[in-house]
Amino acid sequence: MRVVFYDDLDPNAYQNGIITFHGEGLAALWAICRGGDLEVIADCHTHGNANTGQSVMDQRNPMIPEVGHIGLIFPFFAQMAPWSTRGVGVHEYLGNFRWRRHDKGGQSNRIHVTLW
Repeated sequence: MRVVFYDDLDPNAYQNGIITFHGEGLAALWAICRGGDLEVIADCHTHGNANTGQSVMDQRNPMIPEVGHIGLIFPFFAQMAPWSTRGVGVHEYLGNFRWRRHDKGGQSNRIHVTLW
């Protein structure tokens, strides 16, 4: 497993106050995946408050536009208890800019934090 940050892949990703991920960033991501026999399991970003629902911008711009891709949204800029997933928005891409939310009630059975 490996974590890769948007601005490590695309130095201009945060220039506009929102994530704007350019083609060269995706090319760099796919090179990392090919080189390490890896795949993207989710993308993550934060919101500044408790709302972890998707904005229209989130919905219309899936980071990986493949059916089944998971987008995670962490509340309060991810300033939360370690090992907690409470309040994390879990969104599954269904294609054609449609999403299914998996965290009703503030908790999701789609993600588990564990040590291995």
